[in-house]
Amino acid sequence: MRHSVLNLLLLKVLMLACVCLYAQKGQKATLLRIYEDNDFLNIRGKGTDRAYSGGTRLDLFYRQNRKPFLFPAFLESKKDSTIFFGQWGLMQTIFTPDNISDADFQPNDYFYSGALFVIHSLYSFNPLRQYSFQLELQLGIRGPAAFGKQAQTFMHRLIGYTIPMGWDNQLPNMPVINASLFFEKQIASSSKYFELIAGVKLHMGTLRNGITVSHQFRWGLMNSYFSGYISQFSGSLFNKNQKGNKIQAYVVVKPELQFVFSNALLEDCFFGKTTTRQVDSRRLDMLTGINSHTPSDIRNMVYAINYGVVLSSGKCALSFVQNTSSEMRKGTYSHEVGNISLYFHL
Repeated sequence: MRHSVLNLLLLKVLMLACVCLYAQKGQKATLLRIYEDNDFLNIRGKGTDRAYSGGTRLDLFYRQNRKPFLFPAFLESKKDSTIFFGQWGLMQTIFTPDNISDADFQPNDYFYSGALFVIHSLYSFNPLRQYSFQLELQLGIRGPAAFGKQAQTFMHRLIGYTIPMGWDNQLPNMPVINASLFFEKQIASSSKYFELIAGVKLHMGTLRNGITVSHQFRWGLMNSYFSGYISQFSGSLFNKNQKGNKIQAYVVVKPELQFVFSNALLEDCFFGKTTTRQVDSRRLDMLTGINSHTPSDIRNMVYAINYGVVLSSGKCALSFVQNTSSEMRKGTYSHEVGNISLYFHL
């Protein structure tokens, strides 16, 4: 197991190095993000280790000098000084049931599942018309090859916490090929201290299919959301017609309504279709339930709210965001996950 964990860590380091070299080549500005989701992080002091148990992510955002060829022509306007950004990242996500000390399959809870994937995103921000567009692609794998078991077991041993015993029941290997389209538009603002932004996001692929509708409230001392992704977490602005704040401190509240058609981290499916697992005959009676699971076993409508704070000074920033969501699988439970992210403007 130690070799598997070391291989995973080496993979992440190599990936991040490649991302840095690629993104910084010929670019004027980059932003490094170190991102950690964990349901033990809870502002109410009631941390857990279940459902979406955790996610680790490394990202590098960089300024692009021209419109990506995949973007429609209307997103580029010299008059409006449209700003384009790119991003490369690597993410690992882990789901577990509530009782991780039980080695048996738990069909009425969240499954053990993990995914590891590379992320590439392209952004367009229009600071005058106040809208943004994002295209994201995820490529990787779900299942044992994603090292979810090794990563969680290693971390629990390191901190002296309960060792997860049921990873032998995790969902099998499956390719992750997912694309997302995200459009946001400002619908209200007050000077530089308040913004209300509406958004809609479409997910398509093997990992997740669905639509998310959101409203984001930002309040405090901050740069305009549409001055670009890097400007949200540093004092650098890329629109000459705007003045920026070198110090930022603001609150974020983002309620979401998710329409979920399929989610391969919550069910054994491929493009929304149930698959048959190869199981040991001695445990077939226990695993019968998973073979009968269909996309109807997940909640097709999920309510969530994200709320937290962002603090930024010069080229560094820190954010803490709490996510609270309704149950994602029928008969389970609502869940809370905290996120801590560090940002460094390189």
